[in-house]
Amino acid sequence: MAPETIEKAGHSFEVDWWQLGILLYELLSSRTPFFDSSPYVLYSKILTAEVKFPGYFDHPTCLLISSLLSKQPKRRPNEAQIKAHSFFAGVDWGRVSRQQLTPPLINRVKSQEDDTFFEKFREPGQWESVEECFVGF
Repeated sequence: MAPETIEKAGHSFEVDWWQLGILLYELLSSRTPFFDSSPYVLYSKILTAEVKFPGYFDHPTCLLISSLLSKQPKRRPNEAQIKAHSFFAGVDWGRVSRQQLTPPLINRVKSQEDDTFFEKFREPGQWESVEECFVGF
């Protein structure tokens, strides 16, 4: 939830850029940038806390996410600035908008019960930490 939503100050498209920042952070780290079991403490963190980045985030990624998670909505980047950011350097936005991209993986299943593309269940204690999963990346 964006700061302006918590403060009931009204919101506009900038709230979507906040959500993009949250999504990118979570996709890249497997955790949320703000967390607390108490909703009130969580809201306070969203309103006041600075985002802390894992050590494996590179500088351009931190800059992009920090700008998207700016507490002041008008300081968040706009669509053109986001698309031009080095994080998205390899993206052909024209092909994206024309829906001309081929997915990197197409899973072809044999039936509704086909679980070929799912990991097999692990027993408790066999799980790796997020950091262990990304060693060498």
